[in-house]
Amino acid sequence: MIDQDELERARQAWAAHWPDERPIGHHIRNFAPGRHIRFHSLPQSKQYTDTPEELGVLLDRHNTLFGEFFAPDEELFFVFPTVEPADPDSAIVIYGNPVPEETVPGCQLWFRAPPDEDEDFETVYDFHIAKVRWRRGAFDAQLRDVDREILWGVIIADAGFTRLAHPYDGGLDLLVPTEAEALALRSRYREWAVDCPCWQDDGSGPETD
Repeated sequence: MIDQDELERARQAWAAHWPDERPIGHHIRNFAPGRHIRFHSLPQSKQYTDTPEELGVLLDRHNTLFGEFFAPDEELFFVFPTVEPADPDSAIVIYGNPVPEETVPGCQLWFRAPPDEDEDFETVYDFHIAKVRWRRGAFDAQLRDVDREILWGVIIADAGFTRLAHPYDGGLDLLVPTEAEALALRSRYREWAVDCPCWQDDGSGPETD
């Protein structure tokens, strides 16, 4: 478990790098477009896996990119939201995430964001966090859940939140510290990289990838 002091340090680190932003995975492409890169999970831009072989390709691509992005044995934060209507009596159904404790071992509540205007109704976001030591395969179970649309909005980050990764159904968004690093990483994995900019979307909604 993460103690309260470390939770607060993580909150401060997030606020220092991304003030006024919420840690919702599919929003990171808008944070710093020049430092954002997007990669396909599968050849021919296929969105979902249909066979064990395709799942193997997806996991290999993600783990290869994570290996470029994070240091061996680095302690990372795994963050994701749960969402509910601000009005507990509302009949509105929101596409939520699984029970946090079932998503990643050691997951706990990080903080609750105030109600957010979402078109015709207000929503409350609870952000959950866990520490995971990076090794190849560390996030395979969660990547399977993302591919099956069970899990959304994930951010995997270093302790200072300078490196952000967002696996989504169809690909992986990376936000790197410098534009030079973004260009270099994109060049090394050009065959997997998305050609056109994808930060023009407004990022609204639970998942829009």
